[in-house]
Amino acid sequence: DNEIIDNRIHGVRAYGMYTAFHRGLVDGNTFYDCGGYAIHHYQSSHTVDNWIFRNNTFYRNGRRYVVRTGVRTDPALIITRGTGNQVYNNIVYDNWAGILVGLGASDTLVANNTVYGNDVYGINVDNAYSGSLNARVVNNIVWNNGGTNIRDIATGTRIEANLTTDPRFVYVTAMPAPDFRLMPGSPAIDMGLSLME
Repeated sequence: DNEIIDNRIHGVRAYGMYTAFHRGLVDGNTFYDCGGYAIHHYQSSHTVDNWIFRNNTFYRNGRRYVVRTGVRTDPALIITRGTGNQVYNNIVYDNWAGILVGLGASDTLVANNTVYGNDVYGINVDNAYSGSLNARVVNNIVWNNGGTNIRDIATGTRIEANLTTDPRFVYVTAMPAPDFRLMPGSPAIDMGLSLME
């Protein structure tokens, strides 16, 4: 039940944050220039359930984690080995990759995120190492990511109402301070869905 709110986490050689126990909130933080994952949500000995990651900003993460075998690259945020974790209302841009769900994650919600301009992919719901089960990927803006915007090779994933065409942001060329507001006429305007069921 820890809450990690309104911090700047940056310049870390490896992971910005490692979450490895049950129930927590990561809200309103800014993660940048972490060599590996900005957030690594994982524990080998047990599942890590019911976390909320919301209203965070991630940029320039995951491009250079130096280990004994060389240089490793990682996505900004990885959600694994847990049930009922939620990732929503985050801005994820200019990282090696965006959001990865897999490695035993189940019933994960990835919603209302802006995932833009990452090198390799935007959102990846993966099947490696027992993979992801029953993830929901809904209402995200996922645009201009290298490789693919949304990749799903897992089991039971629901992908709904994501925008993967140009959302017409106000200004995104001024990294690291782009303006992700929507211009008039954006196809994202009035396209949101209620996440309550």
